[in-house]
Amino acid sequence: MARKAQDRFTLLYVRQPGEYAAGHVPVAKLIPIAELDKRLDEIDTAKPTLIYCAIGGRSRVTAQMLAGRGRADASGTAWPFDG
Repeated sequence: MARKAQDRFTLLYVRQPGEYAAGHVPVAKLIPIAELDKRLDEIDTAKPTLIYCAIGGRSRVTAQMLAGRGRADASGTAWPFDG
């Protein structure tokens, strides 16, 4: 039986709450980049983290931040999503 995507990885959305409310991938977890340090414990370390935002800048910065904290399995990308 195939596992669901959310069982294989964490999809992290790093934009602001208003942007999240305007549209996001349904299984995405919202942690704005400015809150990342305070909320690291909310990211499951047992599976890879895929990070997305609208253009890619915030997701790349977040991936670098996570890598600096020992999360080399995190990758950021631009993933346009219109909700």
